Amino acid sequence: REWLEWGNWDAEPSGGFFRPEHFEIVDVLPQVQRRVRGWDFAATEVQPGKDPDYTAGVRGGLFVAPDERKRVLVDDVVRWRDEPGPTEARFKATVEADGKGVMQVLEQEPGSAGKSQASSLATRVLFGRSFEFERRSGPKEAYWKPISGFAQFAPILLPAGAPWLPEFLDELKALPVGHDDQADGFGLMFSRLGMKQVILV
Repeated sequence: REWLEWGNWDAEPSGGFFRPEHFEIVDVLPQVQRRVRGWDFAATEVQPGKDPDYTAGVRGGLFVAPDERKRVLVDDVVRWRDEPGPTEARFKATVEADGKGVMQVLEQEPGSAGKSQASSLATRVLFGRSFEFERRSGPKEAYWKPISGFAQFAPILLPAGAPWLPEFLDELKALPVGHDDQADGFGLMFSRLGMKQVILV
């Protein structure tokens, strides 16, 4: 409608969960009280004619603005597609680069396979770090909606010029169409910050 009726050719289609006004891009991000990185795992190498999922890790934090409102920022996103071995190596390198002050939150898949993976990562990669495994219940949208609802009143802060920023925003604005790996990592991060139920007045 923006294109045809108003001639606004800069308007972009939206999937309904996130709109441009849900985000605020700033030159300098504020200091945060705590930081969390949420992970969504995949382990499939790119092959001709296929478009497999990504492994994505979204790091962000919580801070209190001068007007005493809680605000959320995203300060780093990693994303790649590779086989299990290289994926674990890159995951470990990211965790080590984050440092011990960043909590790592991972989805635990159901069943014995999920328990086995959690045990492996906890004892070989995450030892000495703050981490949690979360058993996700319900549809993925249940993790995206609290973010978009919150962002209507307090837009999510993002760093200007970050190399990951265009792909991150494109994925979120297209949901539920296309890939959702960054969105899933974002959802785990946001929920662990304690922001599932926030009312701003």
